Amino acid sequence: MSVSRLDQFYRSLVLSKFFPKGWGSKEKLIKLLELRKVVSNRAKCQALIDDDYQININSMQEVGSCHLVNGSFTSPLAKIAPGLLPPQAETAHFQFVLPNNWTSPDRPLCIHMAGTGDHYFWRRRLLIAKPLLKQHGIASLIIENPFYGSRRPSQQSRSSLNHVYDLFLMGAGLILESVPIIRWCKTHNYGPFCFHGISMGGHMASLAATVQNFPVALVPCLSWTTASGVFTEGVMSDSINWESLDKLFSSDEFFKKELNKFINNDPHGLYRNEVNSSRHLKEERTKPKESKSLLNFKLPSKLSSNQGKLNDVNFTATESKPDASEKKPTDKESKRRETLHFMRCIMDEFTHLKNYDMPVDTELVIVVVADKDAYVPRQKIVGVDEIWPGCEIRYVNTGHVSAYIRYQGLFRMAIVDAFKKYNAKYYTDGTRRPKIPVTHALSQTPLEQTRPNKNVKGPEIDIPPSVDELSKHSSPNT
Repeated sequence: MSVSRLDQFYRSLVLSKFFPKGWGSKEKLIKLLELRKVVSNRAKCQALIDDDYQININSMQEVGSCHLVNGSFTSPLAKIAPGLLPPQAETAHFQFVLPNNWTSPDRPLCIHMAGTGDHYFWRRRLLIAKPLLKQHGIASLIIENPFYGSRRPSQQSRSSLNHVYDLFLMGAGLILESVPIIRWCKTHNYGPFCFHGISMGGHMASLAATVQNFPVALVPCLSWTTASGVFTEGVMSDSINWESLDKLFSSDEFFKKELNKFINNDPHGLYRNEVNSSRHLKEERTKPKESKSLLNFKLPSKLSSNQGKLNDVNFTATESKPDASEKKPTDKESKRRETLHFMRCIMDEFTHLKNYDMPVDTELVIVVVADKDAYVPRQKIVGVDEIWPGCEIRYVNTGHVSAYIRYQGLFRMAIVDAFKKYNAKYYTDGTRRPKIPVTHALSQTPLEQTRPNKNVKGPEIDIPPSVDELSKHSSPNT
């Protein structure tokens, strides 16, 4: 599959490097590995969060035809596993983009996750949230990622995460933070909900959607089923200091032995042998032919933290036996193969969608991908539609950068269509509608396919008051 030259050229202009300080703390990495096995289970993840989790509203302002409402709360990750997040990232910040007056009985809300380099709120507000509100009456909730914006550690340069495990901390933080904020929104009569993000934000949105215990729409754009290919094959792999990671990996038996107990190194079900995109695979089908827990948090008594011991696996990359004429790899090349193999395994462990529960209704998922994406390779990687049957995949014939620049309108329409799919099947509260012809249902707008929420007194904006007093942790960017 050909890839975009623009993607390759654009990445060559970006000088920032990822993971300059290596893999990260060994102890924290193991804690995070065990936590992953908990949050990937919807019921266990939901049980970790108190029902009355405190959410603070810090400020409100009217800007043109919308209200901007800034809020904050302590990340559940900071309470469940203290010390994993850096102090600057422990407070989660969000911004609502709401209409001045609701004109519908329901309050559709799209939750936007940030892509790489998307700091604060302004970019998502300008490109996605405001047009959605003005053109379709869909409100937005923009969440600030850990390690970005006001949550960026002082030792971090721009978007360059210092450690490999910082990326996993970001994902775990967003998964857990999505639970209390969505519960809070439901109690204040918002809904239905759609999760959305572009590139890394699309993958974070997918992970957050897997832990919701009721039907939600999902629109991940320019992402796929795992982040492993992004950092081992895509153009982003050139931004990693592999020499440093090689040295750390080969010099410390911890990575080969201790992590062996926690990471599933068996790629069965995560990859396929033939080089084929998910779409091409469909075309081919039409042709005849127990480990000790090191976590310092407690699960609810009704749940067990014993995840079972995985089979020991050798992290050395498995290579086919070379011909006698082939040149024997040098020691440096062998180390690089092992490092790459380990990077793929640990990325899959944390990010592969098959390691998480499926969303409650995968028919509410619309995936938008770029055919020539050089950032997010899809060859050999099992497709989203194979992991989540019933989802829809839309293709744009361009690369990653070009799609981001040219197809924001297409991304927004995918969100609108996802809400239409939701409203064709469910009422606002998530109960199932009687079956009606799909063509009829999708011909109507989300606002025409809703049932009034009996708790909503009127169309006026209903901004919940602050809890006790305004938090001191308001967002610096409005």
